[in-house]
Amino acid sequence: MGTELFKHYTAEKTPFLKCGYNNLWNVYRGTHKARKIPVCIFVLEKKNLKKITKNTKDVLVNIRKSPQMLMKFKHPNILGLVEPLVEDKNCLGFVTERFSYSLASWLEFVNPSKLEIKSVLIEVCKSLIFLHEDAHVIHNNLSLDSIFIDEFNKIKIGFFEFSINDPSISGSDITPDSVLQNFSYLAPEIIFDKKAFYTSDVYSVGLIAYYLLKYHKNDKDRDLIPLTASNNTIEGYKSNFNSVDGKLSNLSFEIEDNELLRKCLIRTATSRPILKELIENNWFNDPKLKALNFIEHLEQNDSTKNNEFLQKFPKIINMFENKIIEKRFLPALINGLKTDTLIVPCLPPIFAIAEKEDLKINFQSTIWPALKGLFSLKSM
Repeated sequence: MGTELFKHYTAEKTPFLKCGYNNLWNVYRGTHKARKIPVCIFVLEKKNLKKITKNTKDVLVNIRKSPQMLMKFKHPNILGLVEPLVEDKNCLGFVTERFSYSLASWLEFVNPSKLEIKSVLIEVCKSLIFLHEDAHVIHNNLSLDSIFIDEFNKIKIGFFEFSINDPSISGSDITPDSVLQNFSYLAPEIIFDKKAFYTSDVYSVGLIAYYLLKYHKNDKDRDLIPLTASNNTIEGYKSNFNSVDGKLSNLSFEIEDNELLRKCLIRTATSRPILKELIENNWFNDPKLKALNFIEHLEQNDSTKNNEFLQKFPKIINMFENKIIEKRFLPALINGLKTDTLIVPCLPPIFAIAEKEDLKINFQSTIWPALKGLFSLKSM
């Protein structure tokens, strides 16, 4: 088994996730034997690659690039590399920080609300802003399988096999790879012109947003450019792309959704907004989204603003559905108790949530363990 490549880790016997295009990667939960650090272990068995392509040599060159690229980035929304790529004749693998889902598996497990979808997409956009403006990199491989989510609902972007450094204004040359890239999430200029721009990632965000909103509506026809493994080809893309204009002119989402999608999915790369402009759109200018985003970033916020917001929180709690309160706000507030300056302002909101009758939270198992630890603090 490929997890034997990492002797210093214990790993579960079965993968909790299959990801990457064609599900080439098995992902195992693991723990460092000495340091007790929880991790995820990515393993690819070479025999599975041989089943889908004869050109394994060139494909493996691209596969090896992804963990190498992860070493370059230090950002909370880029998947953190713990152990670099190792390889033997049968497998290759690498170790990353622990996460809980791919975006694809998160959908199935969480069945997200519209607010949760917005929360994911704004985090993805902010991650890409870092890549574009600070790292000067196009991701060029965004999909439901290249975005991961941890237990605190933080986005972690991975799979950088096709990333491009510092593209020119006229775009960078790129050759799409039907084995490793899901063409359903690629911008048209990549397929038609073999050129990639920063705004090619914006088009991919639009395609992902389209899928998520269709999922939310329980619509089974979720891909704007529907491709399967058998027609994930340049010809298949071009054929399916013919129907895109018709679909965009007849969008059946809410007005704000339609507006966002049409901005992202402009055919010409140079006419699309950059990501900083995109997140100023009304779709993201949602008071509930701002509140959720604020409370899930308490440690990074200004302390005065934290105090002001958390004082008001018990009065606005009923604006939110119970699922958000229980699964998003409460874990973030409990996590805030680990920071000395957040203990006092976080307690009233936690008690307000505990006292909300229709939530039926088990105080003893959910909240009390975190409170009990406070009594051993010297500051208490």
